Amino acid sequence: MIVVVELLFALMPLACWLALARTPVVGTLVGLLLTGCAVLVTGVHEDWFTTRAKAEVYVGLAPAALLLIAAGALAERGLRGPRAKRVYSGRSGGAWVALAAYLVFFGLLGTPVYLMFTHDSFVPSTDEVLPLPSGLTLLSKDDNGVCGSGTCSSGVEVGSPSGLSGDEIAGRLRTTLTNDRGWHLDRDNSGCRPNGWLLDRRRLCLSLTVHDRSVDVLLAGADTYHG
Repeated sequence: MIVVVELLFALMPLACWLALARTPVVGTLVGLLLTGCAVLVTGVHEDWFTTRAKAEVYVGLAPAALLLIAAGALAERGLRGPRAKRVYSGRSGGAWVALAAYLVFFGLLGTPVYLMFTHDSFVPSTDEVLPLPSGLTLLSKDDNGVCGSGTCSSGVEVGSPSGLSGDEIAGRLRTTLTNDRGWHLDRDNSGCRPNGWLLDRRRLCLSLTVHDRSVDVLLAGADTYHG
């Protein structure tokens, strides 16, 4: 059932536009843009790529798709004139009804429900740390997470096949995290930042614990009440 809902969320605007398009140029252009929207939201959901604007991608899909379809319909109206009234009782009429249902279900109802979850604690993805810089190796990984007191945590243990000390491993990790991943770590090798961009304001924190020959990287995702 969840998979069906996900497919409808990503693909219904494109399917409706295929039923509405009347001209090759506008139809193809809008179709490609809607395909791009579907690929974007699917890629974010399936972790094909990561972005801190995940909430904005989900929330923005419905209005962006409907605006594209409305703009396409207006452009085609200018090229070919108004649709015949009888058309709205056929395939095109069904497409407009489906789009209205899409807006109500995913936009007006789904968006507030989804945004409620952006206030809850969350298990951070270890993708914040992985892949590791060259010369380091993953000793263990905890993606399942442990939750309590408004915070969930996950982490990895990092070592070195060449026998680097814990301080040397921490130094390489710190360089990668600050230069490539956008973290700002203090003297204790810890720091926090917003998990998302504008809509998801939960705190994501990271800290390094140095051992003789390894480093533990702990990630913590707090709800908005404990961030």
